[in-house]
Amino acid sequence: MQTPGVHEILCSYDKSYIGQTGRSIATRIKEHEKSAVAEYAKNRGHDIQFNKLKILNKESHFGKRMYKEATEIEKCPQNFNREGGWKISKTWLTIIHQTKRKSTNNTENN
Repeated sequence: MQTPGVHEILCSYDKSYIGQTGRSIATRIKEHEKSAVAEYAKNRGHDIQFNKLKILNKESHFGKRMYKEATEIEKCPQNFNREGGWKISKTWLTIIHQTKRKSTNNTENN
């Protein structure tokens, strides 16, 4: 929680917010109380589950972190992000989607 990186915040309706920060993830989570996450919860009556926060990647390099965030947003079709982050080349989308399917299948088999 004390490193920069990419995180996922879960919602009670099986949706997620994927975000990134160059500061500590813990600091950024505190700020979400007045951000798009809070607005989404208020407008939809959803419960944001901050206690189920997932750290998806620890990354201090800005460019790598932005690319990782965009990749995670692409892999999570049930996200409620206002913006999609950096755009990923269509060339990579097939590989990203295959990676998601593989990890989903592996989870189901365990």
